[in-house]
Amino acid sequence: MKTTKIVLVSYPLEGNLQICLAEILKICINAQRARYIPVAPQIFAIVDQRNTDQQTHRVVSDCIEMYLSNMLVDELWLYGSELTKDMIASVRLAHRHSIRIVPKSEILRRFFVS
Repeated sequence: MKTTKIVLVSYPLEGNLQICLAEILKICINAQRARYIPVAPQIFAIVDQRNTDQQTHRVVSDCIEMYLSNMLVDELWLYGSELTKDMIASVRLAHRHSIRIVPKSEILRRFFVS
């Protein structure tokens, strides 16, 4: 029986990607310390300096779609101060595959209050 949850970290890639990278790394470290297994394809896409911002967005979107479509994660964790177009697509895909959606910021929780 699986006891550790694998969580997909969704963070808006807006503005300075190096600042986004630092925030995503903090999130992953905290998740790991709380005994979760974080998945954050943004890290690799941002670190690969051959990628343009547009390529980075595409790589991240493709990876997230693969993780969610193949149900390789237990939860989708949402961070940031806005719900971007890519994040909305991730939420829809997670919902379609019955993957738990966990808004982690106060602003995003407002979108998911019933």
